Amino acid sequence: IACADALVACSTGPLHIAAALGKAAIGIYPNLKPMHAGRWAPVGKNAIAISSKNDCNMCKIPSNCLCMKMILCENVAEIIKSKFN
Repeated sequence: IACADALVACSTGPLHIAAALGKAAIGIYPNLKPMHAGRWAPVGKNAIAISSKNDCNMCKIPSNCLCMKMILCENVAEIIKSKFN
């Protein structure tokens, strides 16, 4: 993690370690309580949380979660470029 420029992950220990180290830490979250970014987002000056604007109410069945599927890799890459370049 110390050698990385950025870390993209769901709410995991490595994401929070990256944020604590001041790395670009990008967390991806569903809009479902208790898993939402409001509770588990990384904290730090270079930390951001990404979640879909829509609630699909299918987050309890991960393979059917449309709100998470709506977060595209291209969109995450654009957010990283705009925030950290």
